[in-house]
Amino acid sequence: MDHKEMHLYDAFALMRDLLDTHDALDLLIKTGHARFVDKSQLFWVVGSPSLFEINGSRIRNEDILELVQKAREGQENSYAPHSHFNVGAAILAENRLRDQKIFSGCNIENAAYSPTLCGEITAAAKAVSAGYRRFLAYATVGGFDDSMSDELRAKTVGTYVTPCGRCRQFTKEFDADPCMVIVAPDEGPFLISTLEFLLPAGFGPKNLGVDPSLYDRHAVK
Repeated sequence: MDHKEMHLYDAFALMRDLLDTHDALDLLIKTGHARFVDKSQLFWVVGSPSLFEINGSRIRNEDILELVQKAREGQENSYAPHSHFNVGAAILAENRLRDQKIFSGCNIENAAYSPTLCGEITAAAKAVSAGYRRFLAYATVGGFDDSMSDELRAKTVGTYVTPCGRCRQFTKEFDADPCMVIVAPDEGPFLISTLEFLLPAGFGPKNLGVDPSLYDRHAVK
């Protein structure tokens, strides 16, 4: 059975595979919705020596590597005095002129907890506020800071921190259909998937007949 194809129209196929997996990440790998790659294998994943086409735009191998680097740079500015879990994110986005730019962000915690911002959301907010409303790809990294015990930090080395549900929904708003999602651990190969499969059958602007890249506050209906 082609698991990946079956999941598109057979909910029971997805449920059967869920019962046969250990966690969500295991499901993504087994059904072909995500793939582990190291830097030397990127050319194979993207289908050509240097380019990958997604959502009508081209993404280079260099873009993927830069997204991971920018996400790690964003992680350095993480404000996480309550969880001590530092997250960095970087989004490759386009504006109306099809210019591309990478925006990085980090998680920003709050003593009241609910106002806390995820790294992906801070990066997304920076992109949208600059007029870049078409998301092509983004990378995330995460891990405990140096204040935590070596034992606890060792448990998270090499683990993959995928975007939370709120971040998946937030980024879907901005023409991220499809959108590449790269998850990078502290060490080891990247995990590459798409937002489409991290948020299956998600609700977005298209359900309301809206194209976020075309929205203009001065437009009159």
